[in-house]
Amino acid sequence: NGLRIDNATVGPYGLLASNRTRAMEPSLYPSTAFNVSPGPAAMLRFTSVPSTVTAGTPFSATVRLTDGYNNPLSTGPGSGDTYRLEAGTPFGGTPQPTATAVNGVATFTNLTLTAAGSWSLLAFSVEAPSLVPLPSPITVNADVPAALRFLNPSANGPMSNTANIGSITVQLRDRFGNRVELRYGAKNL
Repeated sequence: NGLRIDNATVGPYGLLASNRTRAMEPSLYPSTAFNVSPGPAAMLRFTSVPSTVTAGTPFSATVRLTDGYNNPLSTGPGSGDTYRLEAGTPFGGTPQPTATAVNGVATFTNLTLTAAGSWSLLAFSVEAPSLVPLPSPITVNADVPAALRFLNPSANGPMSNTANIGSITVQLRDRFGNRVELRYGAKNL
């Protein structure tokens, strides 16, 4: 009563019950062999996704169909569905990439994210929207510097060859407009 097996791996399994007699000698009662099968399709989990990427640099992500106990499913409903990805920010070139699952696994290739920041990848089944998408965090770092952005330029007093124009703040930006942090300290102009 109350026995539960959540891990559906290759069996066979067996149970062994014991009963101690009054003489404290155990009596063993083996069960017949049995297999544990996965439950119904319930979730889409990422099995391969980088934790950090550079803006505009292609990467891949792999999604696996599982039951409610994280057991992989390779057949049955959902195992050949079309899955789509979302990230909270557009993918470069494709707003919502799709891939068709084969034996419950879908691999998305040549993905790019261009907005720097922390995002969560989510995979959804087009044919079975009731499958729960489990998020996978991903951090997008800015690409290499490509432009300077001048902030708050101001001039104080009349312009001449010795004019004091005040302080100027400059930011480095990558080709996607992401702010690039200086690694070796600030530069004064």
